Amino acid sequence: MLDLLEQIDVVARRECSVLIAGEAGSGKELVARAVHATGPRRQMPMISLNCATVPATLIEAELFGVEMQTGNENSRIGLIEAAHHGILFLDEIAELPLHAQARLSNALRDGKYLRMGASQTRPADILVIAATHRALGVDAWITHDR
Repeated sequence: MLDLLEQIDVVARRECSVLIAGEAGSGKELVARAVHATGPRRQMPMISLNCATVPATLIEAELFGVEMQTGNENSRIGLIEAAHHGILFLDEIAELPLHAQARLSNALRDGKYLRMGASQTRPADILVIAATHRALGVDAWITHDR
């Protein structure tokens, strides 16, 4: 447990996106909350989404929001905007459809994204903490020296 707490502290100070892998019920969300509470973004929001609970047809609207052309009264912010300057916790990331993974990856890389139906980009200053119980087939792991 002490080793885990030390790893949480190291990861939290790095200001990087994180993947937490472990069996169901192993405390992945608790680790994510500890990373948030320990890191420099602790005063900013941590927004959570279980990717397995949102239908594939709605996941992009949930993440990126929707821009209505008729006016802002029907526009809806997405979770990326809600987590601006904070952390977006994506539980069961393996369930996120590939098209949404690609858009999220681009938003993280570019630091901006488009709401669905929009023509103007918005800033995306977030860190992602993702969690899964599945083996993702990662060929190489990035490690660090202590």
